[in-house]
Amino acid sequence: MVESLYAHSDWLNDNNNKLVFSKETHNVPSPLDRAWMIQKLYFPELRESVADVMVASAQMAQFNINQRIAQLKDYDAWVKTFDPSPYSEMYRSYLTAFETAIARVAQVVKIHVEN
Repeated sequence: MVESLYAHSDWLNDNNNKLVFSKETHNVPSPLDRAWMIQKLYFPELRESVADVMVASAQMAQFNINQRIAQLKDYDAWVKTFDPSPYSEMYRSYLTAFETAIARVAQVVKIHVEN
């Protein structure tokens, strides 16, 4: 679960780097799907934590897609008006959800191991 959450964090960074700061595509499935699978199979009590990560990261991924669309429409206009501050704010929210999820996983696993 933790590995999947960290892989998803790396995936988000790669998504941003490729869609916003390069001309490459990013057609890699999100590792968050694996975290959802693990949560559903073994840790129902982590549903809210994984959902919070998903919501926060979905906003970031949508921002990246919107930036790519704006680039394709008129790259020069996009360069002149690009503002990364909304992404920075979303990233702070994502980090809060991510760190909370990791801490919650540690708590839940400890409880399962002790029982």
